[in-house]
Amino acid sequence: MVGDDPTRVADVVRGVSGIDQDFSSQQNVRFNPPYKSALDLYGVIDDSPLTSPMDISIEQYSYAYSNAPDDKYVIIVYDIENTGIGTLSNLYAGIFADWDIENAGANKAGYDVARKMGYVHSLGNDTLYAAIKVLSGTAGLNYSLDLDGSGVINPNAGGFTTSEKYTSLSTNRSAAGGAFGADVAHVVSSGGFNLNAGEHIQVAFAIIAGDSLTDIQLSADSAQVRYDGDALSIEDNKEYGSINIYPNPTNGIITIQSDKAIKQVFIRNVLGEIVIKSTSKNINISNYSNGIYFVEVLTEKDRFSKKIVLLK
Repeated sequence: MVGDDPTRVADVVRGVSGIDQDFSSQQNVRFNPPYKSALDLYGVIDDSPLTSPMDISIEQYSYAYSNAPDDKYVIIVYDIENTGIGTLSNLYAGIFADWDIENAGANKAGYDVARKMGYVHSLGNDTLYAAIKVLSGTAGLNYSLDLDGSGVINPNAGGFTTSEKYTSLSTNRSAAGGAFGADVAHVVSSGGFNLNAGEHIQVAFAIIAGDSLTDIQLSADSAQVRYDGDALSIEDNKEYGSINIYPNPTNGIITIQSDKAIKQVFIRNVLGEIVIKSTSKNINISNYSNGIYFVEVLTEKDRFSKKIVLLK
């Protein structure tokens, strides 16, 4: 689901009368060699079926692995481009899931804040867990839905309205299912993006299954390492002109080389929080802890993001 307003969300999720059909395939999903994983897939959709489209094009890259500790998740990367002529504000993108694990009426939903991971599980013995985790260096949100009528939003009563979908994309509700379990669902998302015409934003998720909370947490951590370390972000697959960020790894000072005027630079931590705002091409991050950071460079027409590693 992608939306920028309570009156405008593009999705193929249940709506007020049946399943909404707000995306059009511009490139059917296909194999995408040379493979970075055991199975790479690629497809393109847009929101042209909407009555008033946002004019977005979404490239989807998917990665799946066959060997432990990476065999219990799939990585999905979405590159969202504003193909219109105006600015999009307060844009959110997320995944809706109604898992129905074992006894669907006895499920609970929760949120692991540190991992930006929403999850659902059954109350039975040796239960299964299913989860969605935000991998990209963008803010993570989770909205847990009670489908038995006890929550503020209930897609089973009167349908899942556009306004409710935008609320579930743009706000947090950490748990559902109460003390004894219920029929639940959740939306895991990222957003609050502002995209000028021609700009891109990248949002990545891991879809995870496991045998316990610990199991999915271990897979979530493995997915983050794989995403960060293998640089699965599609910056490898797109041309952004002559923008380079070095050195990487860095001991504190990074230099941004660009043939375009830089409007703004954001440095984000792994939680998607902005730790530095700057307009300089030389930035010192040595006051922060070692680890992964994301450098986001805004020019007049483009938005470029790259992972860097701080090692002091």
